[in-house]
Amino acid sequence: MVSTKSGSKSGPNLASDSESSSDSKTDMRYWLERVFKHSRPTAGGRAYQDSDYSIRINHARRRMRFPLGTANKFEAARKARGIWQSLRAKGWEETLAEFYPKRAPNAAPKTKATIGDFLSEVRTLNPSKARTIEGYAVALRKIAADIAGLENGRRGGEPKRHKEWRDKIEKVELASFTPAKIVA
Repeated sequence: MVSTKSGSKSGPNLASDSESSSDSKTDMRYWLERVFKHSRPTAGGRAYQDSDYSIRINHARRRMRFPLGTANKFEAARKARGIWQSLRAKGWEETLAEFYPKRAPNAAPKTKATIGDFLSEVRTLNPSKARTIEGYAVALRKIAADIAGLENGRRGGEPKRHKEWRDKIEKVELASFTPAKIVA
C-alpha cells in the first residue's frame, strides 16, 4: 500500500475534494463559489480590491478574467454562468464580442481617437483612480494645448471659458502626439 500526504491533490484525494454532482457548471452554486473581487497592489504597496465581481474562466486552452460589472454576488454568478455557456456554444471570439467587446479580436480600433476619447477610456478602465487620472489629465491637456498651438486654459478665468478650452483640447487627435512635437 502506497501512502500519500494528507494535503495531496492527486488520485483519490482529488476526486474526493471535487464538487458534488449537484454543483455542475450549469448550477448557480458552482459559480457562486468561483466569482471573486479582483485585487491588485497600488503604488503605495497596499492592495486595492474592485467593488465588482470578476470570474476567471478556462476554455479551449485559454484562460481569461472577465469583469462582471456588479457588486451583487448572485448576479455575478448568473453572468459568469452565461459567459461559460456562451463559450461552450459560440467559442471565444463571439463570447468576447458579446461580454467583453474591448477584448474582442475583431474590435476595430477608432481611427481618429482624440484626447477626450482616451481620457474617457482611462476613466472607464480605472474608476477607482479618478483623482489620480484627473491630475494626469490636466497635464495631458496642457501638453495637447502646446502641440495644437492653443492658449493655456487657466482656471482663474470664467468657468464657461475654461470649459470651452477643455472641449477644444479634448478634440485634439492622439495622432498629433508625435515624438518630435512632444520634445519641441
